[in-house]
Amino acid sequence: MNTTEALREIKQSFRLYMNGPAAQSMRQKGLNYKLIWGVSLTDLKEIAKEYAPNAELALALFQEPIRECKILSILLMPIKDLQEHTAEVWMNQIETQELAEIFVLHLLQHEPYANTLAWHWMESNRPLTLLCSFNLVGRLFTQGVLPTEAQCESFIHAAQQALLTNDISLQHTVANAILSLYEADEKFAETMRRHFPQIVEW
Repeated sequence: MNTTEALREIKQSFRLYMNGPAAQSMRQKGLNYKLIWGVSLTDLKEIAKEYAPNAELALALFQEPIRECKILSILLMPIKDLQEHTAEVWMNQIETQELAEIFVLHLLQHEPYANTLAWHWMESNRPLTLLCSFNLVGRLFTQGVLPTEAQCESFIHAAQQALLTNDISLQHTVANAILSLYEADEKFAETMRRHFPQIVEW
């Protein structure tokens, strides 16, 4: 089966899993896709199991303006085949928190360039890019990838600014990253306690 045939088959399979009320709820919550089938993440993971990880198919899926195709593109992209440039392009085109979180969980945290992109994205003014950045550094902290002194200063500044916004999702992600660093290392724990007592002592 070639890429075109696999793409067609995948799109047709969504009809078997479609959930109208879920799709409507997603639209009401602001998910901005041309088409939403309302397929659950659990079902999408089952669909993904029917196909071998394939970069060409993943890239084709990501081009589709369909929620389920975007998610499957991440699930089917081999970790070793996601180039840093492609990760940057995808990040710039991701428009929902759901997809951003799946991107970090299933791909980005496992990439050799994850730390580089995480700190680069922390300089962004785009809320979803910032959310990805804090989500990613938080996961890296728990893996033992700790910041340099300069990065820690950047983290503190960016976190303070993000906590002042009205973006609840971003605030929650930032708080989790702060706690991850607090729990990862005694030296940084004291720094986090000093700058974010309302979070680490909550």
